[in-house]
Amino acid sequence: MLKVYSTNCPKCKILEKKLNSMDKEYELINDPDAVYEASEKYDIKEAPFVVNGDHLYNFSAAIKALSSGEI
Repeated sequence: MLKVYSTNCPKCKILEKKLNSMDKEYELINDPDAVYEASEKYDIKEAPFVVNGDHLYNFSAAIKALSSGEI
């Protein structure tokens, strides 16, 4: 299942709308401590980001992957 790390910023809302419009199942993680811990673990410094198994996507990569059917 996709894990979406969000800070409820405008980009986060756009990504959530895209996922919902595509009926994708995902776990939304927007607890600040959990988002911070994941950002440190994955060495990513921007939100939102998506983890899909071993794959990590920043906002633009996630939108592109969703549009192409990769995720």
